[in-house]
Amino acid sequence: MDLRNQRAVLVDRQLTASLAAHAPGNGGGDGARDFTEAALRFSSGLGQIDEWNVILRDLDKGLCDFPSVRRGVAIYLCWELGEPEVAFWHGVDEGARGRKPLGPDD
Repeated sequence: MDLRNQRAVLVDRQLTASLAAHAPGNGGGDGARDFTEAALRFSSGLGQIDEWNVILRDLDKGLCDFPSVRRGVAIYLCWELGEPEVAFWHGVDEGARGRKPLGPDD
């Protein structure tokens, strides 16, 4: 499931304008069905991410944090779409700009 594709449907201004125009009469037809399906899939995808205890920071970048502990200190492991593996971390108050590579002892 690609959350970015589902979000694209949900924020499609033409589709939402069409739904608004048709909703009083018949609920919007196929457009309403597409919108509802995207909303359900998007919600389900976000729910799955939450169940995995992953924090989605930026959907466009595919930037995710994973709560962890490094040398007795709470941190976030950090991964971005396209990276082959989780190879960075940052402090809980630093954000992704504070990303540091994991060392061989991590």
